[in-house]
Amino acid sequence: MDCLRQYLRIEISESRVNISCPECSERFNPHDIRMILGDRALMGKYEEFMLRRWLVADPDCRWCPAPDCGFAVIAFGCASCPKITCGREGCGTEFCYHCKQLWHPNQTCDAARQQRAQSLRLRTVRSSSLSYSQESGAAGELLFSLYPVLTHC
Repeated sequence: MDCLRQYLRIEISESRVNISCPECSERFNPHDIRMILGDRALMGKYEEFMLRRWLVADPDCRWCPAPDCGFAVIAFGCASCPKITCGREGCGTEFCYHCKQLWHPNQTCDAARQQRAQSLRLRTVRSSSLSYSQESGAAGELLFSLYPVLTHC
């Protein structure tokens, strides 16, 4: 029993949810895993992994893009009205059903994606030119003048 318990601990710690018996290859039932483990915290992890696997497989599931949120929203019938609001208490982030990024009103997903890419390139240029200007004075200012500056960043 100790060997089986250790086997289940390893499988769960490696985020496996379809755990089979090492002897006969029969899949364990979650109830059997709970009985063998006798570890409430580890069983909680196992159930969380199972839920995440189920949510990932759901085509209507969308994950909140806010940093450190991780809340899943099941969005039914959002293709025509794609604005989703995260339901996690204290979050409320609005994002797009189609591209799964922050909500971009009056803008197509492609236009928003291009704007994000341009903003990212600009931030990269700014950070590299800042270090360049620190080393060589006005040369960084020259680099800034070569690239358009977005005023909404």
